[in-house]
Amino acid sequence: MIIDLRSAQSSRPTQSSRPAKSASRIIRSGAIVLSLALLAGACSDSGDKQATDTASTKSTVDPKSCPTDVLAKVTKPVDITFWHSMADANESTLKAMIADYNATQSKVRVNLQFQGGYDDTAKKYRATLQEGDLPELVQLHEIYPRMMIDTKSTIPVQACIDADDYDLSDYLAAPLSQFRVDDIQWSMPFNSSVPVLYYNKAAFKKAGLDPDVPPTTFEEMRAMSQKIVTSGAAKSGIAFELLADSIAQWMSLANQPLVDRSNGRDGQATKATLDSKAGLEIYQFMDKMIDDKLAISVGRNPAKIDHLLALAKGDAAMAIYTSAALGSVLSVLASGQFPGVDPGVAFLPGPHDPKGKGGVFVGGGSLHIVKKGSTPEQRAAAWDLTRWLNEPAQQARLHLATGYIPIRKSAIESPEIVSFWEANPLFRVGYDQMLASKTTNGSAVFGAYQGVEEIIIASLERMALEAQDPVKAIAQANAEATAAIKDYNERIGG
Repeated sequence: MIIDLRSAQSSRPTQSSRPAKSASRIIRSGAIVLSLALLAGACSDSGDKQATDTASTKSTVDPKSCPTDVLAKVTKPVDITFWHSMADANESTLKAMIADYNATQSKVRVNLQFQGGYDDTAKKYRATLQEGDLPELVQLHEIYPRMMIDTKSTIPVQACIDADDYDLSDYLAAPLSQFRVDDIQWSMPFNSSVPVLYYNKAAFKKAGLDPDVPPTTFEEMRAMSQKIVTSGAAKSGIAFELLADSIAQWMSLANQPLVDRSNGRDGQATKATLDSKAGLEIYQFMDKMIDDKLAISVGRNPAKIDHLLALAKGDAAMAIYTSAALGSVLSVLASGQFPGVDPGVAFLPGPHDPKGKGGVFVGGGSLHIVKKGSTPEQRAAAWDLTRWLNEPAQQARLHLATGYIPIRKSAIESPEIVSFWEANPLFRVGYDQMLASKTTNGSAVFGAYQGVEEIIIASLERMALEAQDPVKAIAQANAEATAAIKDYNERIGG
């Protein structure tokens, strides 16, 4: 991802205060119903009802569906199409990697096709399920595992792992578990990231804070924000995006699920659990920080740069964003257009977890092998490419070029990464945070995720823009999310 803060000068102003009523309309049930209807149509491909029990799901793992040995018998290259969502510099890196793969072996030829952002790719995939040519390999991000399972159009990569007797011991546990549902590896992680705290060390120094001791909890974030504002080091402590992902990550830090059934990883989720003690703590924290002018809201932030621009311009001293953006952020700062910023990166601060079992979950993309319309040779070829992209050398290459976290333990032992981290220690923060995470389940996985995301964002807007009480905001969001989940399950027969 390329972040050009210069292009953000014309973006909408930050919402530093909130009126009693907002002039803008909040998108609600219409978008949610449309999203669920699109998905329901995609899921009706087979006409069969979705099995929801773990035993039934496990029966879908058939090593014969991924005959990895057939590539040795082909007499000409097997052509496969790979849909991806990596843009700008990240796309350039992936293109170079695919070109090298095509050049270094003669069994497989990959046609790499950019489909837009992750949501664009998912939307096109759903539409193409009805008619059209699907790819043999597709990259989607972490909210889509259950949707892909419910379409019944892919094979679990567990089938390839079993058929190939593939050793997973060199993989980090967190990226694998993120894409494991019902104890089955449905897709393979590829480009992994975690949310981190970006902060301006110069503002911390001006406020009399230790620039090497960033906040780790909500309480510390508030106390430090107060000092930053009082000292005039920045106009606010932190710039908040109104995103469902932030809520989900903070729930994960508190070791609290977003939905039932082990966050949807032990059968289909049936209801939301957003209105827990941890959820209310998160809503109240954001509400109070904005009310007391210790934080500003940049709203939905569709350009994904308004919160970073606020940090760069001195409107805030902290912002939360993906670790994968670090390279681009540092590149922009190195241009000299924001001389007052001394960048720091730290673990994501969040709510207190008394049991110490929480942690961030892994974000980023994973690779799904498509069954519908593909031949056994193409599925074997897609698996061969997946294996190659996850080799330690390729993971090291991806990290050095983009900032995505290496998912292989041996990758960080490469001389290139060892020397790079010594010279650029900020790039190690995401990796260390991933290792420090105690969560074992990863993010919530359920088919209505996109609709529920919209519900959560709308609730944050009501709270931040319309001054709705956080207790009412989260209660309404939980009820609407549960209704969306139930509607989805009824549509697919789960």
